[in-house]
Amino acid sequence: MASRVGTAVDSRNRRLFFVVEPTMKAAMDDLEETMRFDPEDGLANLDEHLNRLSQAAEQRGFKFDRHAARNELQAATFGKRRPAVARLLLSPTGAMAIEVTAAD
Repeated sequence: MASRVGTAVDSRNRRLFFVVEPTMKAAMDDLEETMRFDPEDGLANLDEHLNRLSQAAEQRGFKFDRHAARNELQAATFGKRRPAVARLLLSPTGAMAIEVTAAD
C-alpha cells in the first residue's frame, strides 16, 4: 500500500503534516524526536536526530524511512521565517506525524 501525505490545522491554527500508513492491530507507544529550527540554519543537528530515531526504531522493531523523514521535516519547515520547534512522532508501522510550533 502506498503512503499518502496529508496536512491538517490544529485548534491553535498550526499546520500539521503527516504520512498515512496502515495501522497495526496491537497498540505500541510511538517514538518522538524534537528538534530546533532556525530560518537561517534549518533544523539543528538533523543527522544526529535522524540517527537517534533510526537506532531507536531498529531496537523496537519499528519501520523507519530516513529519507522520507528528512523530506517531510524539510517540507514542514519550508518557508518558515521565525525560529520554531519541530516534533516528529513515529508509529510502529512507520507512519509519521510532524508538528511545527513557534519557539518560545
